[in-house]
Formats: sequence, C-alpha cells, structure tokens
Amino acid sequence: MSATRTSSVSIGVSTSTGDAGDETYSEASYVSETTVFVGDLLNVDGGGLGVGVQADATAVGTDTLAQLEVTATVSDGTYVDSASASVRAVAAAQSPDDLAYAAAAALVEVYGGADVYYGGTRSITYTVQDETGSTTVSEVSASVHALQFSAGGGAGSQQPVPEYVPETQPPQEEPPPYPGPECGCGEPDLGYVIEIDGNLAAFDIEANAFGPNTLADVSADAFVVEDQISTVTAVVVAAIA
Repeated sequence: MSATRTSSVSIGVSTSTGDAGDETYSEASYVSETTVFVGDLLNVDGGGLGVGVQADATAVGTDTLAQLEVTATVSDGTYVDSASASVRAVAAAQSPDDLAYAAAAALVEVYGGADVYYGGTRSITYTVQDETGSTTVSEVSASVHALQFSAGGGAGSQQPVPEYVPETQPPQEEPPPYPGPECGCGEPDLGYVIEIDGNLAAFDIEANAFGPNTLADVSADAFVVEDQISTVTAVVVAAIA
C-alpha cells in the first residue's frame, strides 16, 4: 500500500526535569502546560489518510520508570474516513544521591487529506529534592483526530463503517501519574511523590487500520540497566489508501 503525502500537521511536546550532577535545580517544582488546536488539511492529490506517532521516555537514577502508551487507528468508511492517535510518555526517577533525571517526548502527525482535525498536547514536570535524595517525573501526552468526508463513497464504500469510536477526551482530562493537589494551592502535595521500586521500561501499543488498502506498522524498544537507567522508544504508523 502506498499513499501520497501531500500535506501534514504535526504536534510535538517534550519535557525534562532534574539534571544529573546539577545542584542548582529547584528543591521542589511543578510545571504543567496544555494546548488545544483545530483546523483542516488540504489534499490536492486526493491521497490517503494516516497518522504517525513517535515517542520516547528516559529515566536515570537508582529506581527508574519509562513507560509509553500509544494508540493509532484509521478507518476507510463509506462516507467518512477517520484517523486518530494518542500517546502518553512518562519518565520517573528516584536517587538517594541527587542524580535523578527524567525526560519524555512525543510527536503525533496527521498526513494526507483531512477536512477537519482537532487535538491537543499536555506536558508536566515535577521535581523534589530533600534529605532522602531526589525524585523527578516528566510526562507528556498528545492526541489528534481527523475526518475526511466523501460525498459518494470511496474505495471503502462497499464496506460498513467499523464500529470504532475514537476517544474525544482532550489530553488535559487524563490523570497525572501521581495524585493531584490536595492542599488546594495549585501544586501537588509534596509529602507524596510517585513511588518507584527497581527499574522498569514498558510499552502498551495498539495500531488498527480498517479498509481494503491499509497499513499498520509498529516498532518499539525497551532497555533497562539495574540501578541506573530505564528507556523506551516507539514509532507507530497507521494509514489507508
């Protein structure tokens, strides 16, 4: 299957917190940023529709966590072709010697033609340093949904529309990997931070493409070193002709 790439929109978000060996970073900090967007894509060549996701998470410290959650779905319908993708990347590290570091990044891309697309991004960083050591958490998430309308039905006009309902919750509604503020002051309760025991790198990926000419491709890699590092990366593509 091949599809001509004629126009694209991409959304990227990355964040990192802590700095191995750097004693100047804040003893306690929390930063959150959210964006939303809506628009359309011009596809003058009448090519396909697809979504792509690239993400990675890396945590350095004695106890570390690197985790990715990715979904990508495209559907060739009788009157509407649809595509959606979402990604959540979390990196967290704890170290008794103040050397914890975490970084997460994600990119979601729509290519082909879309009469309308919408989505958003979210990033969170959280760092605590005290007498027990340092804890740092980095999380990013992004999602996009795209629709391409067909007046008379295209290549998938002989098929019923698959029973798939894309997630419409904006990413800012997703819970963070640790409890929200309990003090009502707009910052998390610094008496509680995410607990990590050991070193873990994990991914949960789902890719679906419904239609007569489709592509679903997944590449993922996870790597850990005991008491040192956890890292995970993934590239996911789903497309229809």
